[in-house]
Amino acid sequence: MGDDTNPLTAVASRGRVFVTTIIPWLLLVLVVLSNAEAVGYTEVPDAGNEALDTLQASQSWRMFAPNPTSTAQWFVVPGELENGSTVDALHGSGVDWDRPPNVDGTYETARERKYLSNMRFAGNENHHSYYANYLCDRWNREHDTTLENLTVYGMSDRSGPYADEPDISKSEVIEYDCSGEFIQEEESDAIVVTPE
Repeated sequence: MGDDTNPLTAVASRGRVFVTTIIPWLLLVLVVLSNAEAVGYTEVPDAGNEALDTLQASQSWRMFAPNPTSTAQWFVVPGELENGSTVDALHGSGVDWDRPPNVDGTYETARERKYLSNMRFAGNENHHSYYANYLCDRWNREHDTTLENLTVYGMSDRSGPYADEPDISKSEVIEYDCSGEFIQEEESDAIVVTPE
């Protein structure tokens, strides 16, 4: 009897087709359904969700649809100079509370953006003092008029990409005395800034 009529060979051949063709197509359909579910078009059956979870193949487009992430975050650091004038100690300019046209352009590097984001929301409050002290030191090394104190504000605009009105809020990260102790206690609060 030849191999063509052997029942084990026929079963193995059908099993190979199932594993190499049917299962990948089934997984592809489940992944597409999972993405469609993320944007509210359909629902994946419970058995499909279990299969995706077991294979760690669940996908999501929630970052992009139906409501893409739209929160922009930047910093404003008003500081008082010894002559009584006020400057933005971070940007070396006048204090501007409006959202910058290019928020990413307010950071010199991606690492600086990441550090500031972590510093703003991290549980280690000492980093607030480290950063404020760095800004005082940098200003005083580069300018003739000494910076006496500053306040670091974290700014956020939670409006959508097509919103007419900005939804800007600010939260105080730290108020810092440039001639005070290296690590300083802080009181934080959040206020909503209404655009003019």
